Amino acid sequence: MRTNRIMLLSLLVLAFIYSCGEKDTNQNSSSQETYELVIVDSLIVDELEELQVTDYNVKTKRFLAYGTNSKDCMEVDMEGNIINRVELSGEGPGRFGTDMNGLGYFGEDKFINGMGNYFVYDKDWNYKRKSPSTNYLIPVKYISQAPKDLAYLGKTVLVQAIEHTEYGRKLAPEYFSTAKMIELLEINEEAPLALIPYPEKSIYGSDKTYYWSHQPKFAVNEAENKLYLTLPLERKLYLYNLDDSFSLDKVIDLDLTGFTAPQGIPFNDQLKNSLKGFGPENELNYVYMMTNSSIQDISTHGKLTMLKHRTGVENKSITSYEEATGLARKDSRTINSFIIDGQVVYETEENFRYPIRIDEMRFMSPDLNEAEERDYNKFYIYELRTTNNR
Repeated sequence: MRTNRIMLLSLLVLAFIYSCGEKDTNQNSSSQETYELVIVDSLIVDELEELQVTDYNVKTKRFLAYGTNSKDCMEVDMEGNIINRVELSGEGPGRFGTDMNGLGYFGEDKFINGMGNYFVYDKDWNYKRKSPSTNYLIPVKYISQAPKDLAYLGKTVLVQAIEHTEYGRKLAPEYFSTAKMIELLEINEEAPLALIPYPEKSIYGSDKTYYWSHQPKFAVNEAENKLYLTLPLERKLYLYNLDDSFSLDKVIDLDLTGFTAPQGIPFNDQLKNSLKGFGPENELNYVYMMTNSSIQDISTHGKLTMLKHRTGVENKSITSYEEATGLARKDSRTINSFIIDGQVVYETEENFRYPIRIDEMRFMSPDLNEAEERDYNKFYIYELRTTNNR
Protein backbone atom coordinates (compact mmCIF):
# COMPACT_ATOMS: atom_id res chain seq x y z
CA MET A 1 0.00 0.00 0.00
CA ARG A 2 1.27 3.49 -0.82
CA THR A 3 1.04 5.20 2.53
CA ASN A 4 3.37 8.04 3.43
CA ARG A 5 4.10 9.13 6.95
CA ILE A 6 1.46 11.83 7.00
CA MET A 7 -1.22 9.44 5.72
CA LEU A 8 -0.13 6.79 8.22
CA LEU A 9 -0.37 9.30 11.08
CA SER A 10 -3.82 10.42 9.91
CA LEU A 11 -4.99 6.82 9.75
CA LEU A 12 -3.78 6.16 13.27
CA VAL A 13 -5.58 9.26 14.53
CA LEU A 14 -8.76 8.26 12.68
CA ALA A 15 -8.52 4.76 14.10
CA PHE A 16 -8.19 6.13 17.63
CA ILE A 17 -11.12 8.52 17.21
CA TYR A 18 -13.23 5.87 15.52
CA SER A 19 -12.64 3.17 18.14
CA CYS A 20 -13.24 5.58 21.03
CA GLY A 21 -16.27 7.33 19.58
CA GLU A 22 -18.42 4.39 18.54
CA LYS A 23 -20.63 2.22 20.68
CA ASP A 24 -18.84 -1.00 21.67
CA THR A 25 -21.28 -3.72 22.68
CA ASN A 26 -20.31 -7.02 24.29
CA GLN A 27 -23.06 -9.63 24.35
CA ASN A 28 -20.95 -12.77 23.95
CA SER A 29 -21.22 -14.08 27.49
CA SER A 30 -19.31 -17.30 26.76
CA SER A 31 -16.06 -15.58 25.75
CA GLN A 32 -16.49 -12.14 27.41
CA GLU A 33 -14.68 -10.61 24.45
CA THR A 34 -15.09 -6.97 23.50
CA TYR A 35 -14.40 -5.54 20.06
CA GLU A 36 -13.43 -2.34 18.30
CA LEU A 37 -13.51 -1.29 14.65
CA VAL A 38 -10.30 0.34 13.43
CA ILE A 39 -8.92 1.64 10.15
CA VAL A 40 -5.85 -0.48 9.42
CA ASP A 41 -4.90 0.64 5.92
CA SER A 42 -5.96 2.57 2.84
CA LEU A 43 -6.07 1.97 -0.88
CA ILE A 44 -5.33 4.76 -3.37
CA VAL A 45 -6.35 4.34 -7.02
CA ASP A 46 -4.97 7.01 -9.37
CA GLU A 47 -8.11 7.56 -11.41
CA LEU A 48 -9.84 10.91 -11.89
CA GLU A 49 -13.41 9.63 -12.22
CA GLU A 50 -15.18 8.21 -9.18
CA LEU A 51 -14.96 4.43 -8.97
CA GLN A 52 -17.35 2.06 -7.26
CA VAL A 53 -15.68 -1.13 -6.08
CA THR A 54 -18.23 -3.93 -6.41
CA ASP A 55 -16.49 -7.22 -5.52
CA TYR A 56 -13.32 -8.87 -4.26
CA ASN A 57 -11.68 -12.12 -5.40
CA VAL A 58 -10.05 -13.89 -2.45
CA LYS A 59 -7.92 -16.12 -4.71
CA THR A 60 -6.43 -13.41 -6.95
CA LYS A 61 -6.62 -10.64 -4.33
CA ARG A 62 -8.14 -8.26 -6.84
CA PHE A 63 -11.13 -5.94 -6.78
CA LEU A 64 -13.68 -5.30 -9.50
CA ALA A 65 -14.48 -1.64 -10.04
CA TYR A 66 -16.99 0.32 -12.10
CA GLY A 67 -16.43 3.79 -13.56
CA THR A 68 -19.48 5.77 -12.44
CA ASN A 69 -19.15 8.13 -15.43
CA SER A 70 -17.46 6.10 -18.16
CA LYS A 71 -19.18 2.80 -17.19
CA ASP A 72 -15.85 1.07 -17.81
CA CYS A 73 -15.13 -2.18 -15.98
CA MET A 74 -11.72 -2.70 -14.39
CA GLU A 75 -9.71 -4.86 -12.01
CA VAL A 76 -7.61 -3.29 -9.27
CA ASP A 77 -4.92 -5.03 -7.20
CA MET A 78 -4.18 -4.58 -3.50
CA GLU A 79 -1.64 -1.88 -4.33
CA GLY A 80 -4.24 0.26 -6.09
CA ASN A 81 -2.98 -0.48 -9.61
CA ILE A 82 -5.56 -0.82 -12.39
CA ILE A 83 -4.60 -4.21 -13.88
CA ASN A 84 -7.00 -4.15 -16.81
CA ARG A 85 -9.82 -1.97 -18.07
CA VAL A 86 -12.53 -2.71 -20.64
CA GLU A 87 -15.35 -0.73 -22.20
CA LEU A 88 -18.36 -3.00 -22.76
CA SER A 89 -21.26 -0.58 -23.19
CA GLY A 90 -23.10 -0.20 -26.48
CA GLU A 91 -24.56 -2.72 -28.88
CA GLY A 92 -23.10 -5.98 -30.15
CA PRO A 93 -22.10 -9.42 -28.85
CA GLY A 94 -21.09 -9.26 -25.21
CA ARG A 95 -22.06 -5.60 -24.78
CA PHE A 96 -24.54 -4.64 -22.09
CA GLY A 97 -26.29 -1.72 -23.85
CA THR A 98 -26.62 1.72 -22.30
CA ASP A 99 -26.51 0.76 -18.61
CA MET A 100 -25.60 -2.06 -16.27
CA ASN A 101 -26.86 -2.70 -12.75
CA GLY A 102 -24.44 -5.27 -11.37
CA LEU A 103 -20.80 -6.30 -11.69
CA GLY A 104 -19.07 -9.15 -9.88
CA TYR A 105 -17.02 -12.29 -9.96
CA PHE A 106 -18.96 -15.38 -11.01
CA GLY A 107 -17.01 -18.47 -10.01
CA GLU A 108 -13.81 -18.21 -12.06
CA ASP A 109 -15.48 -15.78 -14.47
CA LYS A 110 -16.89 -12.26 -14.38
CA PHE A 111 -20.52 -11.25 -14.52
CA ILE A 112 -22.49 -8.18 -15.64
CA ASN A 113 -26.18 -7.63 -14.95
CA GLY A 114 -27.09 -5.61 -18.03
CA MET A 115 -30.32 -4.19 -19.34
CA GLY A 116 -32.46 -7.24 -20.00
CA ASN A 117 -29.56 -9.72 -20.05
CA TYR A 118 -26.96 -11.36 -17.84
CA PHE A 119 -23.48 -11.53 -19.41
CA VAL A 120 -20.60 -13.85 -18.47
CA TYR A 121 -16.93 -13.22 -19.37
CA ASP A 122 -13.77 -15.21 -18.72
CA LYS A 123 -10.88 -13.99 -16.58
CA ASP A 124 -9.53 -11.92 -19.52
CA TRP A 125 -12.93 -10.33 -20.26
CA ASN A 126 -13.61 -12.49 -23.30
CA TYR A 127 -17.37 -12.81 -23.82
CA LYS A 128 -18.71 -16.32 -23.11
CA ARG A 129 -22.51 -16.40 -22.88
CA LYS A 130 -25.64 -14.53 -21.82
CA SER A 131 -29.13 -15.19 -20.47
CA PRO A 132 -32.30 -13.05 -20.37
CA SER A 133 -32.94 -11.13 -17.15
CA THR A 134 -35.76 -9.03 -15.79
CA ASN A 135 -33.44 -6.13 -14.95
CA TYR A 136 -34.55 -2.87 -16.54
CA LEU A 137 -33.57 -0.61 -13.64
CA ILE A 138 -31.41 2.29 -14.80
CA PRO A 139 -29.00 3.33 -12.01
CA VAL A 140 -28.68 7.02 -11.25
CA LYS A 141 -24.96 6.67 -10.50
CA TYR A 142 -24.03 3.70 -8.34
CA ILE A 143 -24.94 0.17 -9.35
CA SER A 144 -26.15 -2.71 -7.22
CA GLN A 145 -23.69 -4.81 -5.28
CA ALA A 146 -22.12 -7.86 -6.89
CA PRO A 147 -24.54 -10.65 -7.78
CA LYS A 148 -24.50 -13.67 -5.47
CA ASP A 149 -23.32 -17.01 -6.83
CA LEU A 150 -22.74 -20.47 -5.42
CA ALA A 151 -21.90 -24.01 -6.48
CA TYR A 152 -25.01 -26.15 -6.95
CA LEU A 153 -24.87 -29.72 -8.24
CA GLY A 154 -21.42 -29.12 -9.66
CA LYS A 155 -22.28 -25.87 -11.46
CA THR A 156 -21.87 -22.18 -10.64
CA VAL A 157 -25.31 -20.59 -10.50
CA LEU A 158 -26.70 -17.14 -9.84
CA VAL A 159 -28.78 -16.66 -6.68
CA GLN A 160 -31.41 -13.94 -6.61
CA ALA A 161 -34.39 -12.92 -4.52
CA ILE A 162 -37.84 -13.41 -6.00
CA GLU A 163 -40.03 -10.33 -6.49
CA HIS A 164 -43.63 -11.46 -6.03
CA THR A 165 -45.49 -8.23 -6.78
CA GLU A 166 -43.94 -7.18 -10.08
CA TYR A 167 -46.11 -5.14 -12.47
CA GLY A 168 -48.68 -4.35 -9.78
CA ARG A 169 -49.71 -7.96 -9.23
CA LYS A 170 -52.21 -8.47 -6.40
CA LEU A 171 -51.59 -11.38 -4.04
CA ALA A 172 -54.14 -13.61 -2.35
CA PRO A 173 -54.14 -13.87 1.49
CA GLU A 174 -52.70 -17.41 1.37
CA TYR A 175 -50.05 -16.58 -1.22
CA PHE A 176 -46.95 -16.57 1.00
CA SER A 177 -47.84 -19.93 2.53
CA THR A 178 -46.45 -21.60 -0.62
CA ALA A 179 -44.30 -18.87 -2.17
CA LYS A 180 -40.53 -19.34 -2.50
CA MET A 181 -37.95 -16.75 -1.49
CA ILE A 182 -34.98 -17.31 -3.82
CA GLU A 183 -34.22 -18.75 -7.22
CA LEU A 184 -31.13 -20.29 -8.79
CA LEU A 185 -30.30 -19.50 -12.38
CA GLU A 186 -27.74 -21.28 -14.50
CA ILE A 187 -26.76 -18.90 -17.29
CA ASN A 188 -28.12 -20.26 -20.60
CA GLU A 189 -30.98 -22.06 -18.88
CA GLU A 190 -34.42 -20.71 -19.75
CA ALA A 191 -36.09 -20.96 -16.34
CA PRO A 192 -34.68 -20.49 -12.83
CA LEU A 193 -35.23 -22.97 -10.02
CA ALA A 194 -37.32 -21.55 -7.16
CA LEU A 195 -36.29 -22.67 -3.67
CA ILE A 196 -36.86 -22.09 0.07
CA PRO A 197 -40.42 -21.30 1.19
CA TYR A 198 -41.11 -18.46 3.57
CA PRO A 199 -40.39 -19.72 7.12
CA GLU A 200 -43.13 -21.11 9.31
CA LYS A 201 -44.45 -18.54 11.80
CA SER A 202 -43.01 -15.74 9.69
CA ILE A 203 -44.99 -12.48 9.74
CA TYR A 204 -45.38 -12.95 5.98
CA GLY A 205 -47.57 -15.99 6.67
CA SER A 206 -50.39 -13.79 7.98
CA ASP A 207 -53.60 -14.13 5.98
CA LYS A 208 -54.84 -10.75 7.21
CA THR A 209 -51.89 -8.35 6.92
CA TYR A 210 -49.91 -7.71 3.74
CA TYR A 211 -46.29 -6.56 3.99
CA TRP A 212 -44.94 -5.04 0.80
CA SER A 213 -41.24 -5.37 1.79
CA HIS A 214 -40.81 -9.11 1.37
CA GLN A 215 -37.61 -9.73 -0.62
CA PRO A 216 -34.91 -11.43 1.46
CA LYS A 217 -31.33 -10.29 1.88
CA PHE A 218 -28.84 -13.13 1.82
CA ALA A 219 -25.17 -14.07 1.62
CA VAL A 220 -23.16 -17.25 1.12
CA ASN A 221 -20.84 -18.39 3.90
CA GLU A 222 -18.39 -20.64 2.07
CA ALA A 223 -16.53 -21.67 5.24
CA GLU A 224 -19.74 -23.08 6.75
CA ASN A 225 -21.30 -24.09 3.41
CA LYS A 226 -24.48 -22.24 4.37
CA LEU A 227 -26.80 -19.58 3.01
CA TYR A 228 -27.40 -16.79 5.55
CA LEU A 229 -30.81 -15.20 4.92
CA THR A 230 -32.79 -12.40 6.53
CA LEU A 231 -36.21 -10.96 5.78
CA PRO A 232 -36.56 -7.15 5.77
CA LEU A 233 -39.09 -6.83 8.60
CA GLU A 234 -37.92 -9.59 10.96
CA ARG A 235 -35.14 -9.68 13.56
CA LYS A 236 -34.15 -13.20 12.60
CA LEU A 237 -31.26 -14.85 10.82
CA TYR A 238 -32.03 -18.07 8.93
CA LEU A 239 -29.21 -20.49 8.11
CA TYR A 240 -29.76 -22.96 5.25
CA ASN A 241 -27.47 -25.84 4.29
CA LEU A 242 -26.10 -25.52 0.77
CA ASP A 243 -27.14 -29.00 -0.26
CA ASP A 244 -29.57 -30.03 -2.97
CA SER A 245 -32.57 -29.40 -0.70
CA PHE A 246 -31.43 -26.19 1.06
CA SER A 247 -32.65 -27.52 4.40
CA LEU A 248 -33.07 -25.10 7.29
CA ASP A 249 -30.25 -25.60 9.80
CA LYS A 250 -30.81 -22.89 12.40
CA VAL A 251 -32.84 -19.78 13.25
CA ILE A 252 -31.15 -17.04 15.28
CA ASP A 253 -33.05 -14.25 17.03
CA LEU A 254 -31.16 -11.00 16.57
CA ASP A 255 -30.92 -8.17 19.10
CA LEU A 256 -30.95 -5.17 16.76
CA THR A 257 -31.03 -1.68 18.26
CA GLY A 258 -34.20 0.30 17.55
CA PHE A 259 -35.85 -2.47 15.52
CA THR A 260 -39.63 -2.31 16.07
CA ALA A 261 -42.65 -4.34 14.99
CA PRO A 262 -43.72 -3.53 11.40
CA GLN A 263 -46.92 -2.08 10.02
CA GLY A 264 -48.77 -3.57 7.07
CA ILE A 265 -52.09 -3.17 5.25
CA PRO A 266 -55.07 -5.49 4.75
CA PHE A 267 -54.56 -7.90 1.86
CA ASN A 268 -57.61 -6.58 0.02
CA ASP A 269 -56.21 -3.03 0.06
CA GLN A 270 -53.06 -3.77 -1.94
CA LEU A 271 -54.05 -1.75 -5.00
CA LYS A 272 -56.21 0.90 -3.33
CA ASN A 273 -55.31 4.57 -2.91
CA SER A 274 -52.25 4.36 -5.13
CA LEU A 275 -49.59 7.05 -5.04
CA LYS A 276 -49.61 8.94 -8.34
CA GLY A 277 -46.50 8.29 -10.38
CA PHE A 278 -45.34 5.36 -8.24
CA GLY A 279 -47.42 2.53 -9.67
CA PRO A 280 -50.67 0.88 -8.55
CA GLU A 281 -49.61 -0.08 -5.00
CA ASN A 282 -51.36 1.38 -1.99
CA GLU A 283 -49.70 4.61 -0.83
CA LEU A 284 -49.34 3.12 2.66
CA ASN A 285 -46.93 0.57 1.19
CA TYR A 286 -44.56 3.44 0.43
CA VAL A 287 -45.23 5.07 3.79
CA TYR A 288 -44.37 1.88 5.69
CA MET A 289 -41.33 1.31 3.50
CA MET A 290 -39.99 4.57 4.96
CA THR A 291 -41.22 4.24 8.55
CA ASN A 292 -40.79 0.52 9.32
CA SER A 293 -37.57 -0.85 10.73
CA SER A 294 -35.95 -2.97 8.03
CA ILE A 295 -32.83 -4.98 7.27
CA GLN A 296 -30.97 -3.45 4.33
CA ASP A 297 -27.97 -5.70 3.70
CA ILE A 298 -26.02 -8.70 4.98
CA SER A 299 -22.60 -10.19 4.33
CA THR A 300 -20.87 -13.15 5.97
CA HIS A 301 -17.35 -14.51 5.96
CA GLY A 302 -16.18 -17.18 8.39
CA LYS A 303 -17.37 -16.46 11.91
CA LEU A 304 -18.28 -12.80 11.32
CA THR A 305 -21.55 -11.59 9.83
CA MET A 306 -22.15 -7.92 9.04
CA LEU A 307 -25.73 -6.69 8.93
CA LYS A 308 -27.11 -3.23 8.15
CA HIS A 309 -30.58 -2.17 9.27
CA ARG A 310 -32.65 1.00 9.40
CA THR A 311 -34.51 1.81 12.63
CA GLY A 312 -37.47 3.54 10.99
CA VAL A 313 -39.44 6.15 12.94
CA GLU A 314 -41.61 6.05 16.03
CA ASN A 315 -44.59 7.97 14.61
CA LYS A 316 -46.99 5.24 13.47
CA SER A 317 -49.90 7.50 12.48
CA ILE A 318 -48.39 8.88 9.27
CA THR A 319 -50.37 8.26 6.07
CA SER A 320 -48.65 10.68 3.69
CA TYR A 321 -45.63 9.53 1.69
CA GLU A 322 -44.15 13.04 1.67
CA GLU A 323 -44.46 13.32 5.45
CA ALA A 324 -43.04 9.82 5.95
CA THR A 325 -40.07 10.57 3.70
CA GLY A 326 -39.22 13.78 5.55
CA LEU A 327 -39.54 12.20 8.98
CA ALA A 328 -37.48 9.17 7.96
CA ARG A 329 -34.66 11.38 6.69
CA LYS A 330 -34.72 13.24 9.98
CA ASP A 331 -35.20 10.49 12.55
CA SER A 332 -34.43 7.08 11.06
CA ARG A 333 -30.96 5.75 11.86
CA THR A 334 -28.88 3.28 9.88
CA ILE A 335 -26.94 0.87 12.08
CA ASN A 336 -24.23 -1.61 11.11
CA SER A 337 -24.12 -4.63 13.41
CA PHE A 338 -21.23 -7.09 13.66
CA ILE A 339 -22.43 -10.55 14.68
CA ILE A 340 -20.43 -13.51 16.02
CA ASP A 341 -22.11 -16.72 17.22
CA GLY A 342 -25.50 -15.09 16.82
CA GLN A 343 -24.64 -12.17 19.12
CA VAL A 344 -24.14 -8.52 18.21
CA VAL A 345 -20.61 -7.81 19.46
CA TYR A 346 -20.23 -4.33 17.98
CA GLU A 347 -22.41 -1.74 16.26
CA THR A 348 -21.89 1.64 14.66
CA GLU A 349 -23.80 4.29 12.73
CA GLU A 350 -20.78 5.03 10.55
CA ASN A 351 -21.78 5.36 6.89
CA PHE A 352 -20.17 2.62 4.79
CA ARG A 353 -21.09 2.98 1.11
CA TYR A 354 -21.18 -0.48 -0.46
CA PRO A 355 -18.66 -2.16 1.88
CA ILE A 356 -16.66 -4.99 0.29
CA ARG A 357 -15.56 -7.95 2.41
CA ILE A 358 -11.88 -8.82 2.11
CA ASP A 359 -11.66 -11.61 4.67
CA GLU A 360 -13.24 -12.74 7.90
CA MET A 361 -12.57 -9.59 9.93
CA ARG A 362 -11.75 -6.95 7.30
CA PHE A 363 -13.75 -4.97 4.76
CA MET A 364 -13.19 -1.95 2.52
CA SER A 365 -15.32 1.15 2.01
CA PRO A 366 -14.67 4.45 0.18
CA ASP A 367 -13.59 7.60 1.98
CA LEU A 368 -16.69 9.80 1.86
CA ASN A 369 -14.96 13.11 2.57
CA GLU A 370 -16.57 15.11 -0.23
CA ALA A 371 -15.09 18.40 0.94
CA GLU A 372 -11.65 17.41 -0.34
CA GLU A 373 -11.07 17.67 -4.10
CA ARG A 374 -8.98 14.78 -5.44
CA ASP A 375 -7.65 13.38 -8.67
CA TYR A 376 -7.65 9.88 -7.19
CA ASN A 377 -9.97 7.46 -5.38
CA LYS A 378 -9.36 6.62 -1.73
CA PHE A 379 -10.70 3.65 0.19
CA TYR A 380 -10.28 2.70 3.84
CA ILE A 381 -9.75 -0.86 5.03
CA TYR A 382 -11.44 -1.57 8.38
CA GLU A 383 -10.85 -4.43 10.76
CA LEU A 384 -12.95 -5.70 13.67
CA ARG A 385 -10.52 -6.51 16.48
CA THR A 386 -10.82 -7.94 19.94
CA THR A 387 -9.66 -5.60 22.72
CA ASN A 388 -9.03 -8.28 25.34
CA ASN A 389 -5.33 -8.82 24.55
CA ARG A 390 -4.23 -5.19 24.58
